[in-house]
Amino acid sequence: MSKRVINEHRKALTRLILSDHKLAIERLRWCTPSIPREDRLCRFCTSKPETPEHVLVECTAQNDICALRNIFTETLRTLDAGLGGLVENETPTNLLKHLIPRSDISHLLGKLAFDITRIYYDHPIYEPNGGQMA
Repeated sequence: MSKRVINEHRKALTRLILSDHKLAIERLRWCTPSIPREDRLCRFCTSKPETPEHVLVECTAQNDICALRNIFTETLRTLDAGLGGLVENETPTNLLKHLIPRSDISHLLGKLAFDITRIYYDHPIYEPNGGQMA
């Protein structure tokens, strides 16, 4: 597997880390009046806040995202069996805290971030008042 850095993948991961993304947790913060954090729900499962941790690691309501995550997890297992165990045993936040600093897998995490956010951005943000934002 190539470790070639793809700018779009690197940018997608950086945007998630720096909160420069189009997920509900950030976008709905700027509504007037501000929507409470616990109400900025995932556009697919509508059960938990749409945070980077949720979209990258946790949400199971969208089949394409689950498939991408499974490929990512299997690739991690082939590189390092311990990483596969982390995926299964850590909370989403702790998992990302372990994975983000690892330069040997940053290309994989960047691709996952790019692919998953592209799916999210193709669907409107869920709005708790019953509407949806584009």
